[in-house]
Amino acid sequence: MLDRRTGGSARAYELLEPLVQAATVRVHPAPGGYADRGNHPTWGSGFFVAPGWVLTCAHVVGEGGAAVRLVGREIGITFSSGPRTTGTVTGRVECVLPERLEERRPARHALWDLPDLALVRVLAPVSHACVRLTDRARPRLDEVAYFGCTEDLGIPEITGRTTRLRGTAAGGAALRLGDDDEIEPGMSGGPVVDLGRGEVVGVVKARRHTGGGGLAVSVVQLRTLPLDAAGQIGLYRRVMQAHDLYHYDEHLSDLDSRRTWTDVHGELPAADPYGGPRLTPAEITTLCGLLAEITPARLLRGRARPRRGGPRRGTRSGPAGPAELARRPRHAARPARRHR
Repeated sequence: MLDRRTGGSARAYELLEPLVQAATVRVHPAPGGYADRGNHPTWGSGFFVAPGWVLTCAHVVGEGGAAVRLVGREIGITFSSGPRTTGTVTGRVECVLPERLEERRPARHALWDLPDLALVRVLAPVSHACVRLTDRARPRLDEVAYFGCTEDLGIPEITGRTTRLRGTAAGGAALRLGDDDEIEPGMSGGPVVDLGRGEVVGVVKARRHTGGGGLAVSVVQLRTLPLDAAGQIGLYRRVMQAHDLYHYDEHLSDLDSRRTWTDVHGELPAADPYGGPRLTPAEITTLCGLLAEITPARLLRGRARPRRGGPRRGTRSGPAGPAELARRPRHAARPARRHR
C-alpha cells in the first residue's frame, strides 16, 4: 500500500505506474467473429516485452483447456490502445517453458513446473507500449511493485500493488513476494517491477493460499528458451533485439511530451543505489539499441514492430559514438525505420 512505501519508492511507483499499466494486458479466450461481444472471462495477465510479443505464465494460456496443446493455441489479449481506451487482438502461443508441459500437465489447482512461462505472438499489427526488462542475473531484494488484471469494481482493469522481495527459490528461478498485500485472482502473468532500478524483474506466478504474498518467476528464465537451428537467430535474442530497438526508438522519438522508460530512469530518486555502470540512462539505451541494430534486418523480417506516434524522420551526416548520439536532439538522431 502507498503508506508502506518509503519516500523514494513512492516517487518511483508514481513515475513507473503509467508506463507499466500501459504495457500490461488481460489474457482471455480468443475473440470469435463479428458477433463477439467481448465478455470473455479473465484467465490472467501478461505484458508486452517487445513489439508484437507478450510474456505471461504457461498456466495462464493453459486455462480452460487441459487437453489443448499449448504451443499454437490462440488466445485473446486486451491491451491499452491509448488514454482510457483498450483494444483486443488475437495472439498465438509460440513457446512455453518448460517444454515438457506439452506432455505432462499438473493436476488441477496444482502449481505448474518452473519456469512456467509462455511467449505469445500477436497476430495483427497493433500500436502498444512495452516494458523495460532487467539485464541483471539476480534481482535486488528490495521494494517492488506487481501489476495485473483485477475486477474489484466488477470491471477488468490493470492495477498495481507494492511489496518487497523476500528472497529467491529454486536456484533463483523464482522470487518470493512479501505479504504486504494480496495477489488477486487475474494477476498471474503480470509484471514485477524493481522500484529502485525501474526494470521488470519477474512475472507473477501464484499467491499464497493464506494471507498475502506469493511467488514470481525471474524474467532471466527467458534465457532458457531453446536455440534455433545452426545459422539462425534464437527466439530469445530475436525478442530481446526487438525490445532494445523499441526503447531506442522511443528514446529518440520527437514526442517529447510523453515520458519514456529512459526518461523515468533519469528521474528515479536513486537510479542505481547499489552502484553500477557510470553511463547515463540515455547512453545505456543508445548502446543497447546500436548493438541490436548490428543484426541484419532480414533476421527480424516478419516480426511485427509497430510503434506509437508514427514514423520518426531524421538524418545522420556521419558516424557518431554512442555518447554523442545519446546527447543529440531526439528528432535528429537517426532515420526512421520502415514497418515490418
